[in-house]
Amino acid sequence: MVDFLMMFSLCICVLSGVTLLIVHIGSKKKQKKEEAEEKTGCTVFHSGTKNVPKPIKERAGILQVLAPDGVNTMPVSYMTLDDNGIELYYAGLYIDKLPVEGRFAHSFAGIFNMDYVESTVIIDPLLEESQKKINRRIRSLDMERSGERDRNRLRILDGKIADAERWARQIDSDQSTLFETYFLFLIRAESLKLLTERISEFISRGKGIGFRSCYAMHKEAFLTSLPLNEIFEAKISVGKNLSVSKKPIKGHILSQAYLSLIFNHTTSEYFHEKGCVFGRSIYSGMPVTFDPFDKTHFSYGAVIAGQSGYGKSATVKQLFSRQVDFGVHIANIDYEPLPGDGKRGEYSIVAEAVGGVNYLISNYSDSQLNFFEISDEYEYNRATGEEIPTLYLEEKIVDMTNILMVLATSFTTNGMVGEFEPTEYSRIKSIISKNVRKIYADCGLRDKDAASLYETVPASGGSFGSGRRKKRLPQMHDFYRAILLDARENVDNFKENAFSLLLDIFEDRVREMYYCPHCMKEFTREELSTLKRTERGAHVCNNHEEGKIYYLREIHGSQAYLDCQSTLSIDMSLPFHNFDLSQITDETERINMIMVVQSYIEENFIKKNSTNPNKARKLIVSTDEAHRILKFEGARMFENALYRVARKRHTAPWLILQSVKDFAKYQDTEEILKSTETFMLFRHNYLDGQYIKDTTNLTQSQVDTVLNLGGTSEAKKYGELCLVDIPTKRAVFIQADYLKDSEFDVVETDVEKIAEHARMKQGA
Repeated sequence: MVDFLMMFSLCICVLSGVTLLIVHIGSKKKQKKEEAEEKTGCTVFHSGTKNVPKPIKERAGILQVLAPDGVNTMPVSYMTLDDNGIELYYAGLYIDKLPVEGRFAHSFAGIFNMDYVESTVIIDPLLEESQKKINRRIRSLDMERSGERDRNRLRILDGKIADAERWARQIDSDQSTLFETYFLFLIRAESLKLLTERISEFISRGKGIGFRSCYAMHKEAFLTSLPLNEIFEAKISVGKNLSVSKKPIKGHILSQAYLSLIFNHTTSEYFHEKGCVFGRSIYSGMPVTFDPFDKTHFSYGAVIAGQSGYGKSATVKQLFSRQVDFGVHIANIDYEPLPGDGKRGEYSIVAEAVGGVNYLISNYSDSQLNFFEISDEYEYNRATGEEIPTLYLEEKIVDMTNILMVLATSFTTNGMVGEFEPTEYSRIKSIISKNVRKIYADCGLRDKDAASLYETVPASGGSFGSGRRKKRLPQMHDFYRAILLDARENVDNFKENAFSLLLDIFEDRVREMYYCPHCMKEFTREELSTLKRTERGAHVCNNHEEGKIYYLREIHGSQAYLDCQSTLSIDMSLPFHNFDLSQITDETERINMIMVVQSYIEENFIKKNSTNPNKARKLIVSTDEAHRILKFEGARMFENALYRVARKRHTAPWLILQSVKDFAKYQDTEEILKSTETFMLFRHNYLDGQYIKDTTNLTQSQVDTVLNLGGTSEAKKYGELCLVDIPTKRAVFIQADYLKDSEFDVVETDVEKIAEHARMKQGA
C-alpha cells in the first residue's frame, strides 16, 4: 500500500504538475500513515529483510530505539541481524533426541549455562489429553504386537507396552501428567566463523543429547525465542486455498518425572562435610564450610587473588587459624611486615596463637637455612604396603639451577631475564648447572640412592653412639669455590663474561673465604695466624717457592645468611611454621628469598609428607605476594615443579597475589592453573574481567559481581569474595566474618582498627 501511494504521488507530480498545496496535503497523508504503522507495532518482511519505519526526526518512538536496523533471513543455515552497524549472526538449534536417563539439575546444565546462548523451553501440559494419547499409544503398540512374529521385536514391544501402561496408571491416579515440551537454543556470534565454533562447543556440551538445526526456519526460531509464549510456524502456500505449515522445533512427550531433570537451578549453599566455617553466603546468609582436602578435590591447589584493602590477608589468616583446628598443618612464607608493628611479619601472630613457630629470616637472625639442603623421601608401594627411601638428586639439581638463575639475574633494573641475550643466558645457566652437579658429586650423593645421603658414625667404645648421620651438605661457599675453579680452567672466550658475572654476583653471598688467586689454595681463619703479613695487613700465601710472593684474597659477603648449614629445628608436630621475610630491607633480595624458602619447605615439609594415604598429613604450603616472583623464568619453572611434587605428597600449594591476571603474562604458568582447584577471588580491576572468565569458567554475570565485590570506596565491605570450586563447577559468593572478640588480634590488618582496639582495651 505504501509503495502504491508513493508511485501514485509521483505520477501526479510528473503528469499534472500539482500545486504546492496538493503536494503538502500528500506529504501529510504519508506522515499520518507512518505514524499509524508505528502505533500498531507493525513490522513488514520483504525478501528476508526487516524494514523498520524511518524514525521521526522530532521524536523517536520506542520501536526506533530498540529495533535493529535490518534482519537478513535468506541464509538457510543462519540469519544475520544488523544493529547499529554491527552484524550479528544467529543460529537456532532444537533437541531432536533426548537422553534415555539423566541426572537432576545436571544433564541439561551444560547447555543451559553456556554464554551467548538463549535457551527457550516451552512446556504444554496435556491434562485431559494425556489419557487419550497414552490410550492411543497402547492401542498402536498392541496392534503392532498382534501381527509380529519376531521374538526380539516382541520383547521390545512388551517392554514399551508395560511402560505405557505404567504411565496410564499414574495418570489415572493423578500421580503423573504428560507434557509436550519444546527445547530451542539460539546461538549468537559476531562472525560466521565464531558462530560455527560456538555451535560445535554447544553440541559437545550436550552429552547424550541429539541436536538439529532449524534449517531454513531461523526467522521463526528467532521469533519463537522471544518471551511471547508462542511457537511461530513457517507457512508455504500451495495453490490458492492450500497452505502447509511447519514448526521450527520438535516437541517431546515427557512425564512429570523426566521433566524435572531440566531443572537448572541448584542450591547456592556450599558445604564440605569436614570443613571449617569459612563465612556465610552473601545471598542466603547460610554458613559456608570449606575443606581444601575434600574428597571432591584431586590436587588441592588454590589461588587467592584480589586488590589490597578488601580483607584478603585477614580472610586468609582467619582461614588458617580455623584449619589448624581440623588437623591441617601450615607452612607459610610471610612477605609483608605486620601493620602497626614493623618488627615481624603479618602472619607471625596467627602462627604463634595456634601453637606454631615463627622463623625470622634476615642477616641478623639466628634462624639459618641452607637452600642446597636435600632430603631423601619415601615412596609408598601400594602392593606391599612398604615405604621405600629414595633420593631424587636430578630433580634437586634442576630446582637449584632455577633458583640460582633467579639470584644471578634479579640484579637487573626491572628484574627481567630478557635483558640477557639468549646465548648469554644459556651460558650462565650451563655454568650454574654444571657446578651444582659438581658440588653434590663431591659430597658423594648419587641419584636414586638414598644411602648416599648418609655416612657412618664410627663407634666409640661400644655400640652406643654408632650409626648413621646425614652428610655435611654443600653450601654457598662450596658453590662459589666451584665456579672459581671452573673459571680458572675455562678456555672458552665466549664464557668469560658469564663467569665474571657469576663471580661478582655470588661473592657477596659468601660469608667468609680466604684463598690464593694464583694457586687457588684455601685457608681457614685459624690458619691465617701462621702466615706472613705485610705492613698493610695482607696475608702471603705459603704454597709457593721462596721469593715468590702472592697475596691472599679475602671475601666477607654482606648478604651471606645463605652460606651456612641449616640451624632451624623443624618440629613436624607443630601446626604452623611461619617463615618471616619481612625484615629483609632490600626488596629484590626479599623476592629472591621467596624461592629459597620454598625450596627449603619442599625438602623439609613436602617431601617428608608420606605418600601413604593412611599416614599423610594435611599440609598447606602458602606463599604471600607470589606474583613478585612470576616475572622470572627460573621461578616459574620451579613453581611448576613444586606443584607436581605437592600433588603426590597430599600437599595444598596456595599462592596469594594481587590478581588472577598476573598469570596471563607467562604461558609457562599454565601448569599452575591446571593444578589449581580452588580460586578465592576478591575484588579485581575491571580490566581483569575477561581473563577471570576464561580461567575460571564463571559466567559474565558472576564475573561482573566479582569486579564489584567489597562495596564502594565510601562504604567498603571487607572480606567479600567468590569461592570457585573447579571440580564441582560451583561458585559461591561469601562474606568471610571473623569473631571480633577472639580473633581480632590474630586476623585484623587495618592499622586504624588495631589502634582503636588497643585504646578500647586500655580504657576497659
